[in-house]
Amino acid sequence: MKYAYLLPLAAGCALGGCVDNQASVDIDRVLFVSQMSMCDADPANTLQRSHGLLDVGIVAGANTDGYVAAPVVRNNMPLRATSGMIDLDAVTLQSFDIELRPDATLSGALPLAQRIFNVPVGGARIEAGGTGLNAVFVEIVPAQIARLLAAAVQPGAQTTPLLVVHMRPVVARADGSLLGGGWYDYPVEICNFCLAGGPPVACPQTAQLRTTVLETGCRVQQDDPVTCCTKQNVLLCGASVPQTTM
Repeated sequence: MKYAYLLPLAAGCALGGCVDNQASVDIDRVLFVSQMSMCDADPANTLQRSHGLLDVGIVAGANTDGYVAAPVVRNNMPLRATSGMIDLDAVTLQSFDIELRPDATLSGALPLAQRIFNVPVGGARIEAGGTGLNAVFVEIVPAQIARLLAAAVQPGAQTTPLLVVHMRPVVARADGSLLGGGWYDYPVEICNFCLAGGPPVACPQTAQLRTTVLETGCRVQQDDPVTCCTKQNVLLCGASVPQTTM
């Protein structure tokens, strides 16, 4: 994943000289993505997450992504095109401007220069009219930042410091101009091996029964408890843990 670290708050807009119109496009919600939903970012899914939990111990040890969210972006511009006409108010999702706001526990571990950045995404089309929605996966807390935060949070800590992700979509209009949407705050709790139940121990010499291995979430580093162990000094979590059906 590529990131552009920028000083201006309107990071993506600074790159493309875009207009700031927060009412036209916004983030409707962040999806609750699960194995029950096939781990897809489907805007038809009505379930949402109000906050996230990122295990920076797993990110650092297993070399995973950071926190990956699935925001649903809505196009609020009025639908002016009639049947058979091209919808000139449809937009294409380009990127997300992100500002990370750490609490006092995390602040010293996160340099100011790495708190504001822009994350390009895949260009999903969103129709006008207020009912046009699309969802994409976006790494809102990059792995390199998660590894920095790991130094500020001790394994087994009783409290989980908070990192608020202040983000907004940046879209392209039909004429090629860029438009910055409304801001949305998504709090992410930070822990160190809390999802793994503590610092992992060595994997058993014989493979574990599959029914005893926790891998209920879509990503081992976030939101859901997961079984982890080490094998030859390599951290294995979820489906990577040696397991058997017998």
